[in-house]
Amino acid sequence: GPGPAVGTEDTKTYYLANAAGTWHKSTNGMSTSATTSVLAAAQAFMPAATLNGRLYYVSTANTVRVFDGVQDSLFFTPPAATSTMGWIFVADGTLYAGIQTGTTTGYIVELDKDGRMTQIGAAFADNYLPSLLIFHQNDLFVLAIKAASQARILRIRRDAATTTTAWTTDYTTTGFTSVSAGAIASYRGLFYFGVQPAVGDTAIVYERS
Repeated sequence: GPGPAVGTEDTKTYYLANAAGTWHKSTNGMSTSATTSVLAAAQAFMPAATLNGRLYYVSTANTVRVFDGVQDSLFFTPPAATSTMGWIFVADGTLYAGIQTGTTTGYIVELDKDGRMTQIGAAFADNYLPSLLIFHQNDLFVLAIKAASQARILRIRRDAATTTTAWTTDYTTTGFTSVSAGAIASYRGLFYFGVQPAVGDTAIVYERS
């Protein structure tokens, strides 16, 4: 995807990986689908990203793979054996990936068309790990989560960042028992983010002034 369902002039092909990492393919808006073995097994609950007609996803082998509709290939392998691939994102026409080492070190890398890596900024402070990323008003914004307890919004100016440039903390949540997921969006010039807290806590959507 994305694309409309059957009956339109520009029906698209959808690929969807289930919790077991098995890919399903559909050409009628997921009304029906069939498993496909063309793609490698996907990491469960890791979103894929599309850029320039190609599908990028995290595999169960802890690598990023790319699928062009015909061929599936290895695209990127984390630099250290102890590193774990996080989510991948497309922002402002560029492919980014979140990487974590153990449970305490998280950072963002930019991947070029050949899978070469450039680290964006220093590793996150205070044991926060990357969850989501978008491009907003010339900055990269990341929603990071700390040991499933609190969420933090970090930002950096992409064109001025080196591997030692610290990310700026924009906001840190307080008062949640735990945070399992969230969402971020740039809409009509404003930045929003929300978090999914534990049962019993109140979910909140924040607007950046």
